[in-house]
Amino acid sequence: MTIRTKTTLSVLVLMGALTPGTAAARPCTFDETILLSCTVEGGARTLNLCLAGDTLHYAFGPTGGTPTLEMTRSFADVAYTPFAGTGATIYENVTLYNGNYGYEMFTSSRLRVDPDATAEGGIIVRLPGGETQTLTCDAGAVQPDNPFDGIGQLARLMGDGQDDPLGYCLERLSPAAPASTCLGRLREQDITRETCDPATNDAQCWGAEATAWETLVDARFAAALAYLPTRREVIYIETFKVAQDAWKISRNLDCDIYGPNPFAGDGGKAECRAQYAANRVTFLQEIIAQAEFDG
Repeated sequence: MTIRTKTTLSVLVLMGALTPGTAAARPCTFDETILLSCTVEGGARTLNLCLAGDTLHYAFGPTGGTPTLEMTRSFADVAYTPFAGTGATIYENVTLYNGNYGYEMFTSSRLRVDPDATAEGGIIVRLPGGETQTLTCDAGAVQPDNPFDGIGQLARLMGDGQDDPLGYCLERLSPAAPASTCLGRLREQDITRETCDPATNDAQCWGAEATAWETLVDARFAAALAYLPTRREVIYIETFKVAQDAWKISRNLDCDIYGPNPFAGDGGKAECRAQYAANRVTFLQEIIAQAEFDG
């Protein structure tokens, strides 16, 4: 999905045929978020894309010198394309407009399949006639190293992922991170939207979270069953089904006798269910990954 609203902006300059700027080079300040920062051409020039509230600040020019182009744009004046959630390579990009010119900043990484992968990035300048000019960031110079910590933050801030904060979080986890990293995301959104009040009924807040996680468990289990028959003998499949039923019984009994939140209306049973389900999602994902490896 592309989130794009374009307004008419004054024409300034184009990279490579630039009118000298007058301000000092602008790195991201301490109260801004770095969406993309890197050097290009062996460190000769620097690109910075920063975020403050709903405003993006772009600066490009000689490293340590006067920028050749600076832009400040609101969310309404940019086009953002989030990662689609499929494939081994995470790819995020956002375009700022300057008259008929588009400045597309991009960053990518193979962190989903290689925890040691470093990010790549750069800028594509789209000219009025359809031609493009591309500058690629120097190897190892891209910040942040994870695209989701940089340009990818726009998905949440510009609205994408709000209907499914849990799924959005899980899609963006690194391979080594457990699913429980995303525990509480739906609850936090419900609290923010004031659809539940943890001070008066946290059981309601955690109840929706637990239900969402248990739906994920059922989906992961179904996916595993659909995949495993081509990889495993029948007795393994039957044992897997029994184990899943036993897990449900264990979850229910454990959460009946233990609640992590004695101040909640249910003593924390819903929160316990959510925690159990999050851990089960991780387990089921590992089962599927192991079957794929064995196959």
